[in-house]
Amino acid sequence: MNRRDAVIALLPVGAAPLGASAQQAAKKPTLGLLALASGTMNNEFWDRTLKGLGWAEGQNISIKRANAEGRLDRLAALAADLVLDPVDVIFTFGPEASIAAARATKTIPIVFLGPAFPVEQGLVDSYARPGRNVTGVAWNSAYVKQLEFVKQIAPRATRVAHFHLPTSLLKVDGGDYRGLLPQVE
Repeated sequence: MNRRDAVIALLPVGAAPLGASAQQAAKKPTLGLLALASGTMNNEFWDRTLKGLGWAEGQNISIKRANAEGRLDRLAALAADLVLDPVDVIFTFGPEASIAAARATKTIPIVFLGPAFPVEQGLVDSYARPGRNVTGVAWNSAYVKQLEFVKQIAPRATRVAHFHLPTSLLKVDGGDYRGLLPQVE
């Protein structure tokens, strides 16, 4: 047996550990849910939604829920915990949770639902090209549309009240977005 034949004969023996390690079970993806209030983490909704997409919690996906129970001061720590676990993606509910997640990580993908002004609040670079690790659904056009509905329903109305939480206008780099009132006016 020449040297080349010996190498070819031993190749499967040396490759066995490589093949064995490739057979390890794939890691289940982990979804992190971050919210200021518990009502947004409806388990039945998530079970139905994920099932419709082919995911089942505990079978092919893990979910870590982080709920601040209405306490804004807890969001930063909860976001940091999700980053340290780590999760594969963070889904945030509302502007406060989105800001906390964006402050906690620049690498884990974040999908938000609810911030009204994601560009102005520093979550994304633009609507067309969000950039960074953050994307989602914004509600800023809803203000104008709501006022259009009011005008249709009550054409004689001359005054309209608008309520919002001051924390909903936080910015990633600190401070808060002040452009809401001019838009509503």
